[in-house]
Amino acid sequence: MGRQFEYDESGSTSYFFVLSFLTLYLVPTTITKIYGLFCGSKDQEDTTAQDGPAVVRKKHVAKNSGQGWCRASNVIFVCAWVLFLVLAYAVSDDEVEKQYNPFEILELSADATDREIKKRYRELSLKFHPDRNQDDPEAADHFVRIAKAYEALTDEVTRKNWEQYGNPDGPQERSFGIALPAWLVSEDNKHAVLLLYVLGLLIIVPTVVVMIWRRSQQFVKNKILHKTIAYFFRFMENRKIIEVMAVADEFRERRITLRSTDLETVREVCKNANLGSDPFSKGKKRWRFNNVAHAVATRVLFHAHMERMPVTSEMQADQVVVLELVPMLTQALVEACFVNYRFWLSTAKECMYTCQLLMQARPEAALREPFAMVEEQLNRKAITTLARNKPQPITNLRELFAHSEDELRAMLQPTLGDEAMEDLLIIGSRLPFVTVELTLEDAMGQTYQLDQGDTVYAGEAMQLKFKLVRHDAQSFPESDEGYRLRGLVKPTHEAESEDAEPEAESAEAVVDDEDEDEDEDDVWGAIEKPDKEEGSKELKSRPALCPHYPHAKDEQWWVFVGTEKDKAKHEDHLDSLPLKVMMKDDFEGKFAFGVPRLKGGHVWYPSFYLVSDSYIGLDLEIPMKFKIATSRPVVEEVAEAPAASMSADESKAPVTNDSDSQASDSEDDEEEEGDIPMTLEGILAAARNQQRDDADDILQDDMDW
Repeated sequence: MGRQFEYDESGSTSYFFVLSFLTLYLVPTTITKIYGLFCGSKDQEDTTAQDGPAVVRKKHVAKNSGQGWCRASNVIFVCAWVLFLVLAYAVSDDEVEKQYNPFEILELSADATDREIKKRYRELSLKFHPDRNQDDPEAADHFVRIAKAYEALTDEVTRKNWEQYGNPDGPQERSFGIALPAWLVSEDNKHAVLLLYVLGLLIIVPTVVVMIWRRSQQFVKNKILHKTIAYFFRFMENRKIIEVMAVADEFRERRITLRSTDLETVREVCKNANLGSDPFSKGKKRWRFNNVAHAVATRVLFHAHMERMPVTSEMQADQVVVLELVPMLTQALVEACFVNYRFWLSTAKECMYTCQLLMQARPEAALREPFAMVEEQLNRKAITTLARNKPQPITNLRELFAHSEDELRAMLQPTLGDEAMEDLLIIGSRLPFVTVELTLEDAMGQTYQLDQGDTVYAGEAMQLKFKLVRHDAQSFPESDEGYRLRGLVKPTHEAESEDAEPEAESAEAVVDDEDEDEDEDDVWGAIEKPDKEEGSKELKSRPALCPHYPHAKDEQWWVFVGTEKDKAKHEDHLDSLPLKVMMKDDFEGKFAFGVPRLKGGHVWYPSFYLVSDSYIGLDLEIPMKFKIATSRPVVEEVAEAPAASMSADESKAPVTNDSDSQASDSEDDEEEEGDIPMTLEGILAAARNQQRDDADDILQDDMDW
């Protein structure tokens, strides 16, 4: 029995090959697009319908969805479906070769007897005999098939061949089809096919791989361009965040620019925002980066959004694009503040406040308004009423919505009226009021009180555990300060002070039995991999109340520790990398920061900050107080006592920390070349030096201001 390989002459098998690959692409893509079309639009409706004046957002979302159907991915998707349907129709028309079956030819069932076979053969042979159908050639062919089928069922040898090989003539030559068209391996086309292989495998595929790799190398974490990080690192200045953010290279890639038809609108925006009449003017009043087209255009669009000014349709489309990048770029700015050698706390806070202004479409003056989130509902008379409230004036949103609904109605309804009062209560039900619980530990699990001036040691790593709980106006604890410091001798009720244990009242360090074996690596892991602890939880959040922001936005918060300049003798300092968290009802996490290397006896006043990226006036600052010691005291161990016979009290004695004492004694010594920095300052200094080197290289090679 021979074997023969045949290529597809008709193209039917090659159609199946192409259809298989199209199916691999079309099935997941179709499911994704159907889900986005129905479920995605439903989510957008849910997040916009409850935002009150959400006309601006709905308009932008509708415009974006209309433009999305013209994207290249959608065109490819439609073309793939058209090709799939055409090939499927072509395959359906192909005749399928049936397996030889003599019973089917004689129109009998498989269990027919010999008598039935002979009877049926006589009937069909008389009907299709060539002498009776001389004008019908198909009848003659069918008569031959009938005779052959009868022989296959009555002759023992023939029937055995049919049952064993599927053919009454015995074994046949077996052929294997290859799903490639015959012209592809034709001798006449071999040079053209070889050229296609060379172009595809040696030129096109490597080129695509190199392009994708080079594109990926342009980005750092969170899809931020290397150039953007370099610009932020070099040009970061306090209170000029809009200017620095506008120079991001992402806007250049998206071709954000001004057109001649936009000049009149640009002048109006500059006038209302007190930016000057002409962004391209020269002299002392000239704009920063006025020779960078996308930076000028983006800055104008930002200020137009913050002033809630109407712009041209082209500018409006660009405005939607630039606003979408604000949360991502703000996080990059905040991280640049931490990596910067100056540790700018005030600049990092300005970045966060700028994000709040852009989310709420408010000018910078809104940061000085304690009721900025409800400014449209509260009039001047109502604000005066709150300021004169007895027994304690109401000066911010937390104090306002800490009162019950009945108390608010009694205070404000005569001044506001029914409609404004209802709007105020609705907004209060949507705003998040977060309470915080803090616990501070060192690398050995020793806990500290946060506002009693406990002694901490210069250069050591500390771990701050925090628990955030989200409340609305109805569930916000009445007269709550917004935070609780675990271990404080400051109970909220007298009953708690009576039941408090002496260990909780003592200012001595307390070591919990469960944390005795906690390794110092956990603290360093929190410093080097802050996202791992955060990512281990299922992140859920709630839609933010941002009616003028043209994209869906979730509530998110920055948590970090910093020291302001006016609270200490050293400079403004960002002590920890700001972590961005999201929560639906509550969130628990931890992060590490280092104690500054100050002289012994110095009092250190850091603060824990909780800053929203969406709301103005809902941030929280928790003051802390510590006394800094130069080094941890050394406790000598008794050498004569065997390790196996140590008592329980001796095993719980404080562990000697020689590395910390040696580090403090040799603070001015230089590290040997090639040593790994094992202190917090060494790790952070190495990161900052590397970031500065990368920024200098990028700016030197690529920038021309």
